[in-house]
Amino acid sequence: RNKVGGEIDVSDLPEVHATGAGLKALCCCMAADGIEDLRRSCGGHGFLMSSGIAPLEADFKGPNTTAEGDFVLLSLQTARFLMKSLQA
Repeated sequence: RNKVGGEIDVSDLPEVHATGAGLKALCCCMAADGIEDLRRSCGGHGFLMSSGIAPLEADFKGPNTTAEGDFVLLSLQTARFLMKSLQA
């Protein structure tokens, strides 16, 4: 923590937020793609609940790739920060 005049310096928070949102979006998307590749490589057995892949896919994947926010929303937050940084 860097205290300046009794106040906490929060100037790095936008960059930290954009970095976290971008990494979460990337990691969740890569994990969802990996689960899909794993299921496809097993053929019809990838759909069996006993394979362990179907429950993993049901728990992880869904309409939204991430739990706390849609992949698109997280990507847009990162893109917004990058555009602001480019304009500054």
